[in-house]
Amino acid sequence: MTAFIARSIGAATCVLLPLLSSPVAAEAPASPASAALAPPIAIEEVAGNESEMHYVDPQLRPYPGGEAENHNFLVDRLIAAKETYADNYADLPQTHLEYERELTRGMRGGDVAALRARLGLGAGDRFDEALGEAVSRYRDLHGLEAGNTADRELIDSLNRGAAHYLALLDRNIERARAIPQDLPARFVFVDVAAQRLSMFDGEREVDAMKAIVGKRAMPTPALAAYIRRAEVNPYWNLPSDLIQTGVARRAAAQGAGYLRRAGYQVLSDYNEDARLLDPRGVDWRAVMQGEDDVRVVQKPGPYNAMGDVKFMFPNHLGIYLHDTPHTQLFDRDSRLFSAGCVRLEDAARLGRWLFGSDVVSSSEDPAHEVPLAEPVALFITYLTAWPEENGRVFRPDIYGRDAVDDEGAPMRIAAAG
Repeated sequence: MTAFIARSIGAATCVLLPLLSSPVAAEAPASPASAALAPPIAIEEVAGNESEMHYVDPQLRPYPGGEAENHNFLVDRLIAAKETYADNYADLPQTHLEYERELTRGMRGGDVAALRARLGLGAGDRFDEALGEAVSRYRDLHGLEAGNTADRELIDSLNRGAAHYLALLDRNIERARAIPQDLPARFVFVDVAAQRLSMFDGEREVDAMKAIVGKRAMPTPALAAYIRRAEVNPYWNLPSDLIQTGVARRAAAQGAGYLRRAGYQVLSDYNEDARLLDPRGVDWRAVMQGEDDVRVVQKPGPYNAMGDVKFMFPNHLGIYLHDTPHTQLFDRDSRLFSAGCVRLEDAARLGRWLFGSDVVSSSEDPAHEVPLAEPVALFITYLTAWPEENGRVFRPDIYGRDAVDDEGAPMRIAAAG
């Protein structure tokens, strides 16, 4: 029996392949793939509008025709946040402020008087304690850097006006409506904008962890699917662009020893009868220039980019959740490093929640699948507004999806199949 006891933190790159299967036996001389695989593809080639919710499992759609009126607890909390925001900020004078200097406690002047009026405080031209508290609350709520000074960041935010932020709340309410009203008893929730994964029992978040999500050029898509199995000791199928721009360049410069040290195997193609190639016979410069193509996989082991386990919800985008050996990236506030998949801070903890115990493989073989007794729903979404316990509501729009039209209204988000 091989128990999966993962590292407590991690990070690495994911490959985008449709419906991956285990590629290679550890030192198999021939026929390494258990099934034919399509070549790796870039996420934008299949995702279409990355803002759309992709319903991999149709039963996770909202009621047919009822998405516009769909109310789940996410929608309800965002509507409440919008009402509170409107009560606190919509009726304030929406005057434009000129930025002349950074304002701090004790300062006086006409710019201080204008700021006081903009935040609904009494007449005066002194930056007093009340103004400092109002500035601090505003900064916290809008996701600005904490503090009680009025710098350019604060003035720019105020000049966007309450209508802008109310429109952003509307946009996020629309995103939340793409999640069904009758939520499963247990589900996993990934908020890409927050770079966070949560585990829910009903409407109660019972655990959460940091996540690493797709780079801006390869964004993690929104989708709804059932997690059906774990794969212990997985292989990593490298995406073709990384083979061309990274592996081939290093193999050409360092020789086959580089591939051996990294645990890479080279195969002839993506078919089920793919041949294991001697890397010394590959023209790596031709691969670099796009004149030749090979398939590269990384064997399971301590340096494998997938870590010890990945959680599978078969989908046409080739997206999954996975462990990772690189822990340092989780110390960063911005964690946009993957090729679209979601890397987990603590894959072992998610596995215990999903399976009720450590994920255990009954085989010493690599890429061994462990099915869940009952599939668990997964929702990956993108919320740039959400009421947090610390008072914060707005988050950075990491993928630039919060476009609004000329009237300040949120652009339409459609649902995809």
